[in-house]
Amino acid sequence: MTLSHKTKRILCIGIWTVLFVGWFLFHHFQWYPTQWMGLSEGCIIKNTTGLACWSCGLTRMFDCIIQLDLLQAFRYNPYFFLWIVIGLLFLIWFTIHSFFFADKPIKIKFHWWYAVLFMISLIAFFILRNTSWYLQYFYF
Repeated sequence: MTLSHKTKRILCIGIWTVLFVGWFLFHHFQWYPTQWMGLSEGCIIKNTTGLACWSCGLTRMFDCIIQLDLLQAFRYNPYFFLWIVIGLLFLIWFTIHSFFFADKPIKIKFHWWYAVLFMISLIAFFILRNTSWYLQYFYF
């Protein structure tokens, strides 16, 4: 799929607008997911099995990101925090490419082993998250 120069620029502006307006609304009006979603029971998986799943702390991580407390957000869920950083770096690259190198096509290839690596890293994080070493340094 090839996007025109104008379409790439509109897409970039739209994504950045949604990110900044969304952050502003959540931050300014203090709409934090743990409050407006009524999440007080905790993780169903952790309550059932006693093991912290890969997504434990995700909502509190987003609360901290909205409040710009990035260190605490990293402590709640470092795995997905790093994926958010990678996504933002990709978005910055896409924006720069769309505005300054618009005449060159973007070549992105996805291979099946990307999904395999993601699943292996997810399982490894699940195992690491339930070790005593992890509990000393991170929260969930």
